[in-house]
Amino acid sequence: MKKEKLLKHLRQYNCYPTGRQKGSHAQFKNLETGAQTIIPIHNEISDILAKKICKQLGIPVVGNN
Repeated sequence: MKKEKLLKHLRQYNCYPTGRQKGSHAQFKNLETGAQTIIPIHNEISDILAKKICKQLGIPVVGNN
């Protein structure tokens, strides 16, 4: 899936970057629950990885809402 689609989904559920970034990865935090995860900032992100990111942040899986 495209990076922009995943980022839009994360913002929809109140998940934003914390400002910590190393290389091509950034840390995101769910501002409601405090859950955090590291996500790659590539143009394409696999659907499996997007599903894992959503689960780690405690939000519905992208495409299933």
